[in-house]
Amino acid sequence: MPIVKSLFTVFAVFIALLSVGQSYVPDPGFAFSGTFTETDVNRIGYSSAALQPDGKIVLARQGAVVRLNPDGIPDNSFADHGRYEVDLRFNKVLIQPDGKILACGSINYSGTSHSFITRLLPSGSPDPSFGTAGFSEVDVDTVRDGFASMVLAPDGGIYAACNYALYHTALVKFRADGRPDSSFGNSGIVQDTISVFSDLKMDDVGRLVISGYYRSGAFPSQGIVVRYMPDGNRDTSFGSIGLVMSGSALAWWYSALNITTDGEIICVGPYESGVTKSDYLACRYHVNGVLDTSFGTGGSTVIDFFKHSDAAYNIAIKNDKIFLCGETNNYYFGTSPAASRLNMDGSLDTTFAKGGIMTDTSEYGSYAGVLIQPDGKLLFYGNEGEYIPYDHKFPLIRRFYDPSLSIKDQAKHNPINIFPNPTSGELCITGTDKPRVIISSLASRKLMDVSASTIDISHLPDGMYIISVFDTMNNLLKTEKLVKDAEYEK
Repeated sequence: MPIVKSLFTVFAVFIALLSVGQSYVPDPGFAFSGTFTETDVNRIGYSSAALQPDGKIVLARQGAVVRLNPDGIPDNSFADHGRYEVDLRFNKVLIQPDGKILACGSINYSGTSHSFITRLLPSGSPDPSFGTAGFSEVDVDTVRDGFASMVLAPDGGIYAACNYALYHTALVKFRADGRPDSSFGNSGIVQDTISVFSDLKMDDVGRLVISGYYRSGAFPSQGIVVRYMPDGNRDTSFGSIGLVMSGSALAWWYSALNITTDGEIICVGPYESGVTKSDYLACRYHVNGVLDTSFGTGGSTVIDFFKHSDAAYNIAIKNDKIFLCGETNNYYFGTSPAASRLNMDGSLDTTFAKGGIMTDTSEYGSYAGVLIQPDGKLLFYGNEGEYIPYDHKFPLIRRFYDPSLSIKDQAKHNPINIFPNPTSGELCITGTDKPRVIISSLASRKLMDVSASTIDISHLPDGMYIISVFDTMNNLLKTEKLVKDAEYEK
């Protein structure tokens, strides 16, 4: 099925080039003038995205998992012309260390919904070794549930989270083969009635952290963070009985969270600053759950775009910078995608875009999340559309880069060095301790997976490959093309 680009986006990207400021402009080398959309599907957007070691981008949305080449063009080697299509709602995608793709979400049955995880091979076909024909389904609630997020467990399993019974949260653990892990909770399920879940992360010691809101009445009242031990029990060393609440002075909903390298938790969400007004809010908590009052003003930072209604939906952290994204509504022009960047102390980073914020009021849509490439380029994904009619929304991913960064500046952002390249056989990796290195063919077939700073690839045939370097937490640090030439340096 062909995937085409709307003319509306061409105009929107042109305006964006004029409006986002000197730093970070749409990357003309990505897709069409920096933006890729699927205009043959409507009223949906991308809900999740993940980067493969070879630089390819995997996206999730209602009805499909989509893969793009690093240049933003659909990868025709994946499933059906770049799309694995099935009548399911995909909410989250992850890339396993072996290159297989996990996608989770909900499946509908005549008014009810169940939670599922599917695993795809790198080719885009279901993995027959996972669950039943690549599919594992769990009925957490008899009426309605659906996984919204998941993380990989250190033992190769998978933790997934969903809401059920309107205002309750469930955590489910699967084994690596897709079967529920009976050693976790009750037959693999932990149910918690205190909160409504929105995001799930794992810290570097294997504890699970969720964000969401606590509901006591007709409307959400406070943002909430809950931390669980790997066995599913609440971590009582965190806050009060394993949870902290924002209090009425902060967010009424924590839509997303991220965890810093020192274990502190940063949450984002909408801050209700008036009857019809909300702003971006970011808060930081210490490892023990106490609000970090050194962050922003008394522990939080509020960002106001247009004096009306703003909402932060996701957060990413890279190179001591905090990226927030979501939407802004200036009342007159409708809802537009918006992003902001903070320093680690919570102050607005005024070197980013225009005074720390980036938006384009000529465009109708929203950013659901952001990926940060090893080279510092930003991939924002979500939806775009037209203000009139309101229901014209299309999945969108857009790449920005900072043209002011010199090659030397970019090296400071990414100090990982791979040399010599070209090589006749031996490779050295510097800039990180205990690197994990994956070498793949240009067709994305994994050829080597080692943890070492010095690697011998003399057994590989001469040619071009993709080399990817990860840290000990499997975070992608660098991806580049690698040339093997037996005659080099001889």
